[in-house]
Amino acid sequence: MFRPQDGQIVAPGQGDLAGRIAAVFFLGNATRIIVELDDVHSVVVETGERRAYREGDPVGVRVDPGGIMTLRR
Repeated sequence: MFRPQDGQIVAPGQGDLAGRIAAVFFLGNATRIIVELDDVHSVVVETGERRAYREGDPVGVRVDPGGIMTLRR
């Protein structure tokens, strides 16, 4: 698990995870992007980077290793 601000959208094949953009929400000072990894799993990335994100585009997601959290059951 990681916080949305600890992920970064990168070119397909360049990240730790691969998927397609499912939804994009402009929040004023940030953009929230939902990335579908497969039919069941998705992640949320928030970025302050200003660029055009389009639903359906393939992307990579790079995750800051310091931002990864593990939860115990």
